Amino acid sequence: LEHCLVASGRVSEGWVDGVLVPRIQTIVVELLQGCRHEILPLYGTFNLIGIDIMLDDDLNVYLIEFNSNPALTVNTSVLQNVIPKVVREALDLVLCAHGVPLAGPGPPPRPTTGPRGRDAAPPGL
Repeated sequence: LEHCLVASGRVSEGWVDGVLVPRIQTIVVELLQGCRHEILPLYGTFNLIGIDIMLDDDLNVYLIEFNSNPALTVNTSVLQNVIPKVVREALDLVLCAHGVPLAGPGPPPRPTTGPRGRDAAPPGL
């Protein structure tokens, strides 16, 4: 996106990280604050949410929709390239937040215990 916008003279280098990402982060923070009482933190779980954002011709950012249960189907070539990466990145974030070191492209090692000494996952998972 930034490459195309810079090439057309619409923005300068660094616009995505310096302008677009902070605008999207503000929208996400407001969304999550607004529904924080609906998101129940359950031990051993996480939520994968979908947030659709649109830019208009003036590069204003708009929220299109917020999904608490986003579709993860891979029925197009674009989705076949995007969805597995999104799921992997989400899992990497969750594991990293729980102190599980990432070991490269394969599955990361399972922790043996979670916070306060409880099992990190039910037996058999």
